[in-house]
Amino acid sequence: LRRYSLGGGNLMVSGAYCASDPYNNQDSTGKAFVEEVLQVKPVHSDERKFGQVRLESSAATGLKLQGQIGYAIYPNDRIYFAEEADILMPAGATARAVGWYNGSENAAIVISQPAGTTVVMGFPFEVITDENQRNKLMQRILNFMFKK
Repeated sequence: LRRYSLGGGNLMVSGAYCASDPYNNQDSTGKAFVEEVLQVKPVHSDERKFGQVRLESSAATGLKLQGQIGYAIYPNDRIYFAEEADILMPAGATARAVGWYNGSENAAIVISQPAGTTVVMGFPFEVITDENQRNKLMQRILNFMFKK
């Protein structure tokens, strides 16, 4: 994945522990991947249960995200849920936050373009509760990655 991404390939990574696991497990190779390829760092916080993400990205980013999305944080009969989420901090020259949890300044989505395009979400993509929002977000991400 390192060679692919730094060679111009695009990556989308999402998950409740996608950035924090290598840090919690003292995995130096994983930490380097998270910082150098994904261009994020986890932010430690006791508060990791959010459920809402505010999307804001300027046209300059090419992603063009606006509005709110909700995701499942409690067991339910419709969709997988995420009890916790990673808070992300941009960690590269091209990295910038484009989504924040519950209207806070805690980053939920970070994009970067060190060679290819990388989109990192601190919560699982599949827990977005509204199918239309999920589809719209994926379409925007794909358009952004493939410049359509």
